Amino acid sequence: FKVSLYSELAKYEAIPDEFVVPPLPPFHPRPDPTSWLSDAKCRDQFVVRYGHDTEIFWANPAGEDPSLVYGGEREKGEGKVWCDNYILWSPQGTYLATFHAPGIKLWGGQQFEPQGRFMHQKVEDLSFSPCENYLITYRYQTDAAMNPEEAIIVWDIRSGAKLRTFSLKNPLEEKFQVQATIIFEDKQKKDEKKKVQEKVIRGRVKSYNAKTETFSIEEGNVVHDGVEPEKVIPLQEPNRLKWSADGKYLARLGPDMISVYVLPEMTLLERKSIAAKEILDFMWSPKSNMLSYWAPADSNHPAMIHLLKVP
Repeated sequence: FKVSLYSELAKYEAIPDEFVVPPLPPFHPRPDPTSWLSDAKCRDQFVVRYGHDTEIFWANPAGEDPSLVYGGEREKGEGKVWCDNYILWSPQGTYLATFHAPGIKLWGGQQFEPQGRFMHQKVEDLSFSPCENYLITYRYQTDAAMNPEEAIIVWDIRSGAKLRTFSLKNPLEEKFQVQATIIFEDKQKKDEKKKVQEKVIRGRVKSYNAKTETFSIEEGNVVHDGVEPEKVIPLQEPNRLKWSADGKYLARLGPDMISVYVLPEMTLLERKSIAAKEILDFMWSPKSNMLSYWAPADSNHPAMIHLLKVP
């Protein structure tokens, strides 16, 4: 079932009884973003960024200087900056992404015409799907003026629609695996100065005490209290989503689980996350829709690598 806000009743009551066909927007053919593949000399393109300029060149045969394809002349003529701070090619070279303070813009075609705009304030990183149908934008900064639920956004490139948004997860939250340096007393040492020693362990975050500003770290059945934050290093990255080989699935790491989403609906596969006990990290097969995840050795349990076929 679907739940709607009570305040939306007024909107539904205002819907007219007779349907009026909305006017069709004017048709604008999309520039061919793969036009570079028809180059008679079979050349590749490369991009150079220096200062505030961004220029795209043909990679000519040996002995010839590169030929300029586009250097932002259209934007310069309008008094605009083509790219603010960073650029990135899509996996197959179809699009060139430029980073701006308000978000991402995609360019393509013979004269690198605009191919899409994706508004994500203070965006810091992006990831194309292998099929180039989808795009993920990341913002790792936290700001009270920005919606924390939209730190990570999954987009449909052709329509520009937001498919799903995510908030950031703190890799030092409970149950995430970490490396910690603890202080312990070695009673076998006779020298009082050498009794207190440091030891590096791998464990899980059990809790965080806001009053003392220290962590409690679980190492198997042993709990180490009073671990200072500067001595705790996260071992897992829950804020980097990973594409399947064909771009039909997207996966995210969680404590003891992998959440796999189906594109373009961005719903959980089989409506639940995949249980993955003691998982430290995972990766997709580069050829097929298979997942592998590994759990490191723990006490008397050996390290394990698991393979999963999706779906």
